Amino acid sequence: MILGAVLIISALLLLVYNRHEEDTAGKSVEALLPEVRGAIAENMQKAELGPVETEHINPFDEIAVEAAQEMTVVKINDSGYIGCLTIPVLELELPIRSELDNAGLKLAPCRMAGSYKSNDLVIAGHDYKRHFGRLDLLQVGDVLRFTDMDGVDIVYMVSEIEILDGSAVDEMLSGDWDMTLFTCTYTGRERLTIRCKRVEL
Repeated sequence: MILGAVLIISALLLLVYNRHEEDTAGKSVEALLPEVRGAIAENMQKAELGPVETEHINPFDEIAVEAAQEMTVVKINDSGYIGCLTIPVLELELPIRSELDNAGLKLAPCRMAGSYKSNDLVIAGHDYKRHFGRLDLLQVGDVLRFTDMDGVDIVYMVSEIEILDGSAVDEMLSGDWDMTLFTCTYTGRERLTIRCKRVEL
């Protein structure tokens, strides 16, 4: 009987902790979004002042090619951000951090790998409701939009939805997908994975 009471109390404490984490994550996104939008608008105004000279890139120079595929990163509150992800069907807009780490995932979804410029962007997010917790509602054909820190808009369409094992990092990064979003499933052992292709609207 004592063991049962301890288990019930532990479950309640875990529930309270999880609700607190989710609430904090939602507030973090709400606070960050205006700052990221503001930085995008500021970069767009700078771009309107005049064209930026671009140098010719030697396609055989791997370092130059890789540098050209990097996205603009803007520091906000000591963290780098690469833009905003908008999912209209979920009425969701999220700032996207430039690097993946456990502390950062509690603030906003994070880029795990790639770039929209090289058509291999992979974004991870916690399953908090205000982050990636409703990705399971997406369907093939739904449209998403990524806006980088320079105001460039890229439109994607959901092409495939799959469940991968939590340790399947190579599978997550493989395939001919322009953008991949993923989050934990309810059990935490697998990853709900949304595969997207770029489209012109």
